[in-house]
Amino acid sequence: MRKYGRDDPERLLQAGFELQCINRADSMLAHMARLMPALHGQLLRLIPTIDTPAYPAALAEVYGQMESVSIDYGVMEKSDDILTVPGSFGWDDVGSWNALERIRTPDENGNVLAGDTLAIRAKGNIVMGENSRLTVLLGIEDTVVVEQQDVTFICAKNSTQDIRGILSKLRQEGRDSLL
Repeated sequence: MRKYGRDDPERLLQAGFELQCINRADSMLAHMARLMPALHGQLLRLIPTIDTPAYPAALAEVYGQMESVSIDYGVMEKSDDILTVPGSFGWDDVGSWNALERIRTPDENGNVLAGDTLAIRAKGNIVMGENSRLTVLLGIEDTVVVEQQDVTFICAKNSTQDIRGILSKLRQEGRDSLL
């Protein structure tokens, strides 16, 4: 294995390869400590709460403080000892609600449904229900509904990229517990 040159990834992609990064957790944390120290410290604060009742609150607090920088940019592009290898691993970088259509099996009308959901004359929707309430879709298309204990998020599928604006607004209003 070797670290590819700057022109190699483009050449490999044109040849049909996918470029993936596989890394051990301890190695990635070491890279974060060096290249993204604030994120590293935030993750270390979360570790003791994993699998405890305190985790959701700790995650909400820490997540609201995290800088919006991808690992690709913050670590991968800046590291001098990470290797890129060509391969096809069936990976999907789930970075949006719309990505769920690629990793979950839709119903006969193209709806991706999770939770207690009833869809009538509904087409191409994404529903992620996490509570025990029934979510009913009637005569709507191309909508995203995300229902959690304290928030219900509904938007047109072509507006999901605007969620950062909502997150900023909630932070401005001091509603970090909802993030």
